[in-house]
Amino acid sequence: MENDENKTRSDNPPLSPENATEDVSTSALKEKNSQRKNKKTKGKKSHWAIKATVITFFMSAFFSFVAEMTETAGNIIVTVLLLLFLIVGSIVFDGIGVAAASCDVAPLTAMASKKIKGSKTAIKLVNNADIVSNVCNDVIGDIFGILSGACTVVIAAKITLDMPTVQGKILTIAISAIVSALIVGGKAALKNYAINKSKELVMMTAKIIAVFVPEDGDRKKKKRKKS
Repeated sequence: MENDENKTRSDNPPLSPENATEDVSTSALKEKNSQRKNKKTKGKKSHWAIKATVITFFMSAFFSFVAEMTETAGNIIVTVLLLLFLIVGSIVFDGIGVAAASCDVAPLTAMASKKIKGSKTAIKLVNNADIVSNVCNDVIGDIFGILSGACTVVIAAKITLDMPTVQGKILTIAISAIVSALIVGGKAALKNYAINKSKELVMMTAKIIAVFVPEDGDRKKKKRKKS
């Protein structure tokens, strides 16, 4: 028994004061780094509300200007095309926001290790899922929803201009109901796909973004070519 105790003591020697202080210092540094990261992320998240308000203001002003220009042009076909763009855009961005929030980052990290294009951008989207979903679902979704309602009213007014009052009201209600049904139904269908195929949708979005905003590897390659 004494020999066994001596063996265990020799296998697990006591830590020296230097090793103990090193362990304490490394753990303290890790805690400080984690605290700094948490502070940075909290700071970014706290400033995001102000940024979202400013972005919403300018985007709403821009799309309202576009809608006003199409309405004053007097061409109902242009207004209908704008309405279709707003409906499709509202559905697509809602799906992107849901996909980013429900996607797991592990398979994207594995794809990034294989240097698959768009994977790094996809990781950023998933890591900032709250901001992505806020922009896609709330900012863009609400703006497109308001403008699609305005376009619907303009289209209904032009169609029912020479109609009797009762028929005009019925047709206006029918057009508004169809537009609302298309938006809600489209969002429900794409939301189901976004949850089940979140990785594919996030990667597709990331590849489109990577065309306009190059990733770190692509930037280094461009710098090397220029040099």
